[in-house]
Amino acid sequence: MTRPGPGPASFLREEGRSWRLIKEGARTAAENMAVDEALLNSCASGESPPILRFYRWEPPGLSIGYFQSHEREVNEEGCRHLGFDWVRRPTGGRAVLHQHELTYAVVIDVALMPGSVLETYRGLSTALVAGLKHLGIEAALAPGRPPTRKSRELSSAACFDSATPNEVTVEGKKVIGSAQVRKRGVLLQHGSIPLRIDREAAVACMNLGSEAVRRRVRRTLASKAAGLEEVAGRTFSPGEVARALQQGFEETLGIVFREEGLSPGEQGQVQRLAVERYRRDEWNRAR
Repeated sequence: MTRPGPGPASFLREEGRSWRLIKEGARTAAENMAVDEALLNSCASGESPPILRFYRWEPPGLSIGYFQSHEREVNEEGCRHLGFDWVRRPTGGRAVLHQHELTYAVVIDVALMPGSVLETYRGLSTALVAGLKHLGIEAALAPGRPPTRKSRELSSAACFDSATPNEVTVEGKKVIGSAQVRKRGVLLQHGSIPLRIDREAAVACMNLGSEAVRRRVRRTLASKAAGLEEVAGRTFSPGEVARALQQGFEETLGIVFREEGLSPGEQGQVQRLAVERYRRDEWNRAR
């Protein structure tokens, strides 16, 4: 077992360092959100230790934050034209196009990872930064203060439009965007790790209003966001990125992983949640 050094590991209790590792292929948007919720339920009921999950999206999908308005944020015609899904996440934050990327999710009982949202977010981001080093990418945590109401109004609905404090950046460009929610005493944090960014597709999927706003968002995405392949100057497979990030969690937090799939009970929950929640208008169009 890799022993963690001083710093971020201090917020993870010793008894919380045995985790499940779930590496999945691609699922639909509704299924991916259903899996994350099913895993949260497993941890909440005491049936599962903490979890690190890696997954992809097929077809690509736009996810919007729990508190966002689908009418203001989603260009449904643009999504249909591209053949993309869209779904509302159980976490907050802004819209993200999940296309050429790997997504991660961390699920853990908050008793095992005590601390504020900001503290745990920073600790998990530090593990992500450590993982990127194994890909030859020198990343850092974004400095600064949380966005004010005025700054939010001036920004777009797009998650990668700007970096908030403790998000993962390379030379000032955001490369990983994450969101966290706490429910039933369990923390769920998941995030988008783009290998490359199709800025035209992202703009087409979001309801940005005027052409002037779309032009501004294109410029902002080009200057403030990047995929891993852009910053590294080479291509990556999703599996290569997952292995590197796993190492970052092992080294930074002292975690021992056991790789496995979903349990039969979790698989049943995923089927139910996908149909009864994440594919339903009552959920996706709730705001």
